[in-house]
Amino acid sequence: MIGRAGALKSDYWCAAGDYVRKSLGLPWQTKIYAVDGIGASSTTGARSAVRFTLDPAAAGVTPFTGNWTGDILTPGYAFRANAAYGKCEDWIFPFRSRN
Repeated sequence: MIGRAGALKSDYWCAAGDYVRKSLGLPWQTKIYAVDGIGASSTTGARSAVRFTLDPAAAGVTPFTGNWTGDILTPGYAFRANAAYGKCEDWIFPFRSRN
């Protein structure tokens, strides 16, 4: 996911949840894993991108098993699509529907 200027970590999760549900058509319970934190995009060269995966083993990421992290973009940290989409602020999607 490529971030806009000033994007928060929760904005990246919002976009990932939106993409998994609306673009891929996968269920709300689909788990999304962070592959790495904010950094340069390997495909576009953008300076603030985050990689996500639905298959952590294929991405070489170990699922996070701790109870708590201060960084929601810790590699292996996961949210289900509904929780990721729940990170969306109303000003990003003011007329969003949860279908």
